[in-house]
Amino acid sequence: MPAASEHRVEMVRQLLHPASIAIVGASSRPGGWSGEVFRNLQRSGYPGPVYPLNPRRSQIWDVPCYPDFAALPAPPDHLVVAVPSEQVAAVLADGAAAGARSATVYAGGFGEGGDIDGADMGRRLRAAIEETGLAVSGPNCMGNLSVPARMVTLTAPQPAVAGEGRVAIMGQSGGVVLYLNKALQHRGVPVQYAVTSGNEAGLTMADYIAYCAADPQIRVAAAFIESVRDPEAFFTACEQAASSGTAVVALKIGGSDEGRQAALAHTGALAGSLQAFDAVCDDIGVVRADNLDEIVEAVEFFAHAQVPAHGGIGCIVHSGGLRGLLLESAARLGISFPPLAPGSVERLNEILPVGSFVGNPLDSGFGGLSSRDIYFQCIDILLGDPNIGALLAQEGAPKAAEEAREEAYIRGLNDVAARERRKPIACFTMVSDGLTSYGRDVRLQTPNLPMLQEVDKTLKTVQRAIRLAERSEARRHASTQAVRRKDRPAPLLPEADTLSAGTVAALDEVRSKELLRWYGLPLLPEAFAAGPDDATAAAERIGWPVVLKGVARSVTHKSDLGLVVLNLGTAGDVAAAAEQVAQRAQAAGVQLEGLLVAKQGPPGLEVVVGAKRDPEVGPVVMFGAGGVLLELYGDVAFARAGLSHEEAVELIGRTRAGQVLAGYRGGARYDAGAVAQAIVAVSDLIGAVGAIEEIDVNPYLVLEEGRGGFALDGLVTIGGRK
Repeated sequence: MPAASEHRVEMVRQLLHPASIAIVGASSRPGGWSGEVFRNLQRSGYPGPVYPLNPRRSQIWDVPCYPDFAALPAPPDHLVVAVPSEQVAAVLADGAAAGARSATVYAGGFGEGGDIDGADMGRRLRAAIEETGLAVSGPNCMGNLSVPARMVTLTAPQPAVAGEGRVAIMGQSGGVVLYLNKALQHRGVPVQYAVTSGNEAGLTMADYIAYCAADPQIRVAAAFIESVRDPEAFFTACEQAASSGTAVVALKIGGSDEGRQAALAHTGALAGSLQAFDAVCDDIGVVRADNLDEIVEAVEFFAHAQVPAHGGIGCIVHSGGLRGLLLESAARLGISFPPLAPGSVERLNEILPVGSFVGNPLDSGFGGLSSRDIYFQCIDILLGDPNIGALLAQEGAPKAAEEAREEAYIRGLNDVAARERRKPIACFTMVSDGLTSYGRDVRLQTPNLPMLQEVDKTLKTVQRAIRLAERSEARRHASTQAVRRKDRPAPLLPEADTLSAGTVAALDEVRSKELLRWYGLPLLPEAFAAGPDDATAAAERIGWPVVLKGVARSVTHKSDLGLVVLNLGTAGDVAAAAEQVAQRAQAAGVQLEGLLVAKQGPPGLEVVVGAKRDPEVGPVVMFGAGGVLLELYGDVAFARAGLSHEEAVELIGRTRAGQVLAGYRGGARYDAGAVAQAIVAVSDLIGAVGAIEEIDVNPYLVLEEGRGGFALDGLVTIGGRK
């Protein structure tokens, strides 16, 4: 871990393990957050001194209250800053001078709504944090929970701190973190740390994840993210977590709306921040959840089980109806249950009574319910099946001691899971269901067994765990890494120097293709022409048939305006097409800069290759089905830029277009290797040239296997440097 990251991890430790706490702005106002924080600290049994500060009070909450830091009997370690936003920077400076090392800032109004005065206060706050070196959570947050330190500065009433857990939750929304904490409590899943990071003027999500990665107690870190403050630090922290075996589960909302509004190419229109975030998550080993329910299920799984060593979900149920629900859910989610190995089928047929369904999912029927021995023999057989990487068993936590069979099976499964390190075992229920206090006690006493709820959520959770394992294995065994060609220095983009920072502009097709050719994308013969006569001469040199296009930087999608004419076989065709393009441009109010004459491509398959620089997560690449219906069909997949050839092949395989390339249902096979090379080239180009915002190669024409492909059209969008 780099030294800078070690320092930031130590700052988080200071925040979550303070020796003493000063509540600045202590108030007895009903419903006031400072009073709730004080009561939470009392209930949690916080062992250090707590000092209320208020210059207008000598006593509050039945304890002494101090006028300022100088009056405290000992230096404060942590500041609970419950003062108006305009006072926060001064409080941090005074507190740091008095010896404080960390602070939690609750107030908002630091520019989060675009307010100019608030933005100025935000700059002053960040300056104070930098000058003091304080470890700060917030502003605009709702406090934190640290079970090892018995510290609860959350602003809603919290129960007494329970036992330590394997889970950390963090989020830029305090309300979401409070809800997740409560939901996990009800599920019997102890939370070790809960951090509401707020606007992250000081410590960021990356710092909290890095801290979890360094803490061997934490097995899963769940993050609610509205925006990624420091992409590179975030990537590094998540990669550290993956290396240490800490699962990171993320729910991302919001998005780089500005980036999408500025999109001039297909790639930008298709790549919202969530698609870009997903692409990066897949690469750095983050499990992305779609909602809070899915976060809870993922936390339940990773807190109690290891990731599978390989794919293949096996199931054992007691109900034929549930078996049908599982199969239908799996079909909707694109999940398939692998067939059982012949040896497993033979052994199961020997022990199960008539009426059982021997397959995957396995319906053990009455035999599994009536005989504990038969049930656990089935479990053993399924765990030994080479086709199964993770096992699901239909069971739920008991509601009361009278549900003796359920409890016995749950405890038995937990014992098997404790011994069985080859494959994870999880139990699951038909529907989402709350736990009673009795059930929560059983949950706490069976720490090796995830207790998942509801069929869809269960299958999605386990499939994501399998995907995490597969991507981790792929990263470990990647034989090559995409490295920008050393013999091709990054091209200069003087056009970017003429644009103001924050603005974007599209290069024309001729200039765009110069950059693509520089980075190795093959093009068909083509030439720029000033007018019809030049276009005819160019067509004679190139050879018939040709394509004629109008060239104008103001038009990003020429076919939409009819500025592309195909299959021109004579000089007369070219002249007529040039006149037609000129008329259409004039009707659309477009000033043409010239004409582009290109060789008509041979028969092949049209795909799209693109890249986009997302303002939150950096450059991502895209591949999918190409042509004019790209945005309608949306058959695309994204990956983090900088990918290897093998990773480009894997990206292709995630689309329906990839199935067509491979010869779908006996059809022609196309040159997927050439497409992968084009993807890597586009990835290298956007990685090498920081001024490039988007690259759109649509269509890229793929020929039959072994014959390569060509970039038929190209659009590069750049951002201003001034």
